[in-house]
Amino acid sequence: MLVEKRLVFKTVDPLPVRDVLSTSGFCADWRAKFGDKAWDLLEQATGKLS
Repeated sequence: MLVEKRLVFKTVDPLPVRDVLSTSGFCADWRAKFGDKAWDLLEQATGKLS
């Protein structure tokens, strides 16, 4: 239905975004805020983030 309305879905490579978030300290900051248990659960869903 959305494609019929000319909505275009693009596939984006997530690796460059993950690299920037990791090297900028973003992942380390949020891992410290969430704690190891929550971060491990997140990484189970997303793959390794840092």
